[in-house]
Amino acid sequence: MEVLINLLDGVCDRDFQEVGETASIMHTSKGYKPIFAIREARFEGMYGVTSSRKSKWLAMLWQGMGNLNATNQRDKVYAFLAFSDSEEVARIAPSYENSVGSVYSDAALRSIRSMRSLDVLELAIKCDQSSFTLPSWVPDFSQPLPSLPFMTHNVGSTTFQASRGLPYPCWTQETPQNVCKLYVRGCVISTVKSIAPMIFPIPEPTKTLHDTIGLTEVIAWVTSNSPLGLSPSLHRIRERVLKTVFAEGAGMDDAPDNLDYDDSDTLTVYNNESMLLQRRHAGFFKRPAPTPKSDAFKELKRQHLYLRWLERVVKIMHHKKLFLSRHNDFGLAYEAVEEGDLICILLGSQTPTLLRKVSDEAGQACYRFVAQCYIEGWMRGEKHEGRAWTEDDVKDFTII
Repeated sequence: MEVLINLLDGVCDRDFQEVGETASIMHTSKGYKPIFAIREARFEGMYGVTSSRKSKWLAMLWQGMGNLNATNQRDKVYAFLAFSDSEEVARIAPSYENSVGSVYSDAALRSIRSMRSLDVLELAIKCDQSSFTLPSWVPDFSQPLPSLPFMTHNVGSTTFQASRGLPYPCWTQETPQNVCKLYVRGCVISTVKSIAPMIFPIPEPTKTLHDTIGLTEVIAWVTSNSPLGLSPSLHRIRERVLKTVFAEGAGMDDAPDNLDYDDSDTLTVYNNESMLLQRRHAGFFKRPAPTPKSDAFKELKRQHLYLRWLERVVKIMHHKKLFLSRHNDFGLAYEAVEEGDLICILLGSQTPTLLRKVSDEAGQACYRFVAQCYIEGWMRGEKHEGRAWTEDDVKDFTII
């Protein structure tokens, strides 16, 4: 491990393409990501450099889910306790007599309380039936996520601020042990009206964005399910669909420098993909630039740079579906989404959340956590005429 961490020191801060084959092997090797996270944590401890992750603790839990195995599944939590600087998390006393479900529930609740954030919910997507009895809001740390979360590379790190930075409220009525219910506050902004039938596939290196997204099929679903209430311009609908499919980069912090792009640019690059790929394969973008550089050459380089970024960002759509809200907002969510699910802004959540109304064992109304989601126009606390929300509008939700 020491050799790998030392090797990381030489490549982790350099551009991926510049590093070449060595970086390519490292980035695709099982165990690379947790070692990278360990390296960052050591760097911070040695030199007092603040990590880009909001929480090393959540980052390590996520990396452990998909990249590491454990003989005892409780160690998917216990092994990473040292990566948290929270006194709340530090009070977790490893005990192999506790059930796996209680260990996971305790870790999730302490994360929420200590950070006053619902970031841990992005790990609570279960791809298969869990082997353990868990509330809907508690991650199964023994299983990998079926797809990238909306905060992609750095768990808890995103440009999204759906709740406008308002923190998870301090609650006193529940204890951190054996808790099955999560008390949250927020507001409902809409409901899921219609869901696209297609589940986006795993992006493959040999497939183009056109092959992966299938925009023609998506537009056919949009026009057949909601012909009214949307922009009459098909061009604008295509822009909105692509913006949603890419989830605005899903909070990725490595967009090309000085790349000023908008919805129109995304559609332009998508439409020009075939031409840009032909020039890439012909080596056009590796040739020396003409002197002086023409505006046309600069624009082609700019579009190609953006295309390369979109080819990475498109991974966010895997295992997800497009949906329309009853207000005709486009959204993107895991395939567990169902018509009628509530689209909520919860205090402490950086992205909107899907909740499903159910009843508990006593017949009391409560909710199940479905997934966090992307929904256009609501990711950064925007205010909408007639639909704006304030702190006075929030209400209590009990999630089981």
